[in-house]
Amino acid sequence: SRMPLLLRWLRGEWKADPPRIERFGDGVVYARLPEFNSSNYKNVSFASLPKPEPGDRVLIVDLRNNGGGSAGFGDEMLKGWIDESATVKFNQIGHQLNSSCLFPALKWNSSDTDPRGATGPLPTGYREILQHFLDLMAQPYPPDCPRSVQTTPVQWTYLQRHFHPRAGEMRIIALVNSMCGSDCEFMTSELASLPQTIVAGTNTYGIAGFIQPGYSVLPHTGLPYRIALGRENIYGDNRSFDGSGLDVDVVIPQTDDLGPKELRELAEVIARQ
Repeated sequence: SRMPLLLRWLRGEWKADPPRIERFGDGVVYARLPEFNSSNYKNVSFASLPKPEPGDRVLIVDLRNNGGGSAGFGDEMLKGWIDESATVKFNQIGHQLNSSCLFPALKWNSSDTDPRGATGPLPTGYREILQHFLDLMAQPYPPDCPRSVQTTPVQWTYLQRHFHPRAGEMRIIALVNSMCGSDCEFMTSELASLPQTIVAGTNTYGIAGFIQPGYSVLPHTGLPYRIALGRENIYGDNRSFDGSGLDVDVVIPQTDDLGPKELRELAEVIARQ
């Protein structure tokens, strides 16, 4: 019977779930992208991952239970599998960002920028994030630390996604569930912006409407806290999807229970569309 994820973990039934790309056979490829943190991806040899082959028909990108982190890890995993030049970029999704001299330091405290425990070369996207915030912290600021609000207009919305693959084109299934949150939801948007992608599963967690979390501790007590430094407008109509999540094209109520057999069956259905 189905068991809540936390209960499974407490009972010691949680299995290792490393990031990987593997072939299920008959042109069905499976890419597992767990939570986007350095501990999950530090041992991945990105250059050695399987590359696309002429007979590939369906790519399943499994984002279930991915709580977020840095979507750059996902981009590195899928390099060569998706057309990065055609995917939506963060600056194309309308958002409002609050900034001041405190912004870089609050962002640096995020676990997303913590390279401890990483071995070998860091992924390109991750290095760029680290360098970006180091550059921000090094630049001078006015002494009164003024607050600014930057608004980016909407250039693409999640409502514009449209599954319309070309004949013979490899289909992509973005498989999500209610534990896909934060940068996992942005990764879902990236994939959904491609015409050969269909989003399947259940609504995502809904924790990405308020963006750019900053982390610090309260004085005297040392209690940690985080605050949202911005707001996203991914649907383009100023709705908040926090708590409701991104909707899907194909609803699969028991998506948490899907194994290789069921995923192959799903791939065959999508391959015919």
